[in-house]
Amino acid sequence: MDPLFDAVPGKAYYAISFRDIPPAYILGGRCLVCGHVGPVDRHRIERRWGGGEQLRFVGQRHLRCMACGNRVRNHFTVVGCYLATAFPAAPPAG
Repeated sequence: MDPLFDAVPGKAYYAISFRDIPPAYILGGRCLVCGHVGPVDRHRIERRWGGGEQLRFVGQRHLRCMACGNRVRNHFTVVGCYLATAFPAAPPAG
């Protein structure tokens, strides 16, 4: 199963917008042709298309695979999680 569905439980891919994905998750793209997965600049994409834009529209039209150059029907996925939010710092002693 795609880790994107762990980040946004209960929503189908076609209904997920950038705003639905918690900022602790590192967003990436997956190529339909070669299966390559790599991180994307989430903040740049959100500035350009808006936080309310659905992933399916941006991914299918504008993601390009860095391995094979494919521009057709690529989609977003989650490629990681920032550790600072996954393991919060212990409170200061005192």
